[in-house]
Amino acid sequence: MKNMKTVAPESPRVFGRKRTGALAAGLIFVLTVLAVSSCGSGGKDSSDTASSAKLPPGTTAESVERTSVSSSGGSSGNVSSSADAKKSSAASSSHQEGVTLEKVNFTLTKVTRTDSNSAVVSGNARELEGDFLQIELTINNASGGLVKLNDFSFRLYSPAIDASSYEEYYGGTTTYGGYVKKNTISAALLSESSLQRADYVLRDGETVDEVFLFYDLNPLSIDTNDAFGLQGAELIIYDTATGKSVSVSLAGFAR
Repeated sequence: MKNMKTVAPESPRVFGRKRTGALAAGLIFVLTVLAVSSCGSGGKDSSDTASSAKLPPGTTAESVERTSVSSSGGSSGNVSSSADAKKSSAASSSHQEGVTLEKVNFTLTKVTRTDSNSAVVSGNARELEGDFLQIELTINNASGGLVKLNDFSFRLYSPAIDASSYEEYYGGTTTYGGYVKKNTISAALLSESSLQRADYVLRDGETVDEVFLFYDLNPLSIDTNDAFGLQGAELIIYDTATGKSVSVSLAGFAR
């Protein structure tokens, strides 16, 4: 029988150190694996999230992004449309009509219907309710000579006007309307600054633009003359010196 080599057992202290080292190495390995897994998982989640969004056939993420930007810019298009609408409204309210009589140019710049005579009240005059029509004008003399504005009669025609009713209220005063014939009245050309008759004499080439006409559409009542409308009304400018006249339809000023 051969002699057996006897190996002395390791002391408990040496064995404990080896076991502790093995555990430490194992722990480090586990932590490293977890750290790598965590990093990989984060990147995968981000990628998966981006790729998981379903896109319509034939589109890419870039095209969808461009479409989104374009859609967000659509609000500015709506603002532009709104501005265009306001501009169109402003253009309508600035409508003008012009005629020429004996080389004198008359331009109607504004026509306003109002429920009081406040536009012509001054001093101790009383304000009245009623139905009134104000016509603002610009007048240019291109005749080559002097022109007297009081040579012109400014007449308003409408089937809804009862010319015979004006004398009953105004007597012989025709500032805001006087009888001409059945459905036609005349009124004075007034100065905006003084509210008096604008009996100006215009030099050749001269233009006046702060003058207007003010018609009472219902002299016997404060009620609205419902039958009156701009669609059927005309301003007639009559030259009393020559007997010639021109007319302007007020339909274009209807709102």
